[in-house]
Amino acid sequence: MEDLDKVEPAVQEAQQAVKSIKKQNLVEIKNLNNPPQGVKLTLESICLLLG
Repeated sequence: MEDLDKVEPAVQEAQQAVKSIKKQNLVEIKNLNNPPQGVKLTLESICLLLG
């Protein structure tokens, strides 16, 4: 439980960052035919956070 308390602030910060993503940013990524690996990894991480 102590470990969870340590990472909770980082999770909340990540959730706030995800909420700040604008629609135009998503449209730009959607239009990439083959996004860079870093973009793919980031989007997969966001999907995991959103559930």
